[in-house]
Amino acid sequence: MPDFLFRRAKSVAAERGIPLRQFVTEAIQEKLRTTSSEKPWMKHLGKLKHVHKERRQVEKRVEEAFEQIDQELWKRFSIPMPCPPPPMAIRQSFRF
Repeated sequence: MPDFLFRRAKSVAAERGIPLRQFVTEAIQEKLRTTSSEKPWMKHLGKLKHVHKERRQVEKRVEEAFEQIDQELWKRFSIPMPCPPPPMAIRQSFRF
């Protein structure tokens, strides 16, 4: 085990008031509980169901804010790009 990791584990165990042996045992048990086929983020799925209404309100406000285009900013920060004429216009302009 790298020295920095050992020192960090020892420090955290001391902060929690448990022996280093117990801290390491719990860490290994927790790691073994999650198999490689599981997705670790799935254990947090659904934990924010109680704030569903608030989330919808935030999403609605974000949508409203991003649907509006500030024309002045658009003009200031847009880069004019020359647009070539479509192929048909080129052919018609060179008619003999």
